[in-house]
Amino acid sequence: MGDFIVTRAKELLKQRYYKPIKDHPKLFVEIELEYPVVNLSVNATDVSLSK
Repeated sequence: MGDFIVTRAKELLKQRYYKPIKDHPKLFVEIELEYPVVNLSVNATDVSLSK
């Protein structure tokens, strides 16, 4: 189920942000997507991963 949610989320992001740029290249703008770094084993996150 988790993989389905991630795959679906990626599809929705592509449709919302990438497809309009691809269809209309003059609309090109820079977008920055930020994702949180989370340790799924509930330990402290290794800061070196985010550098």
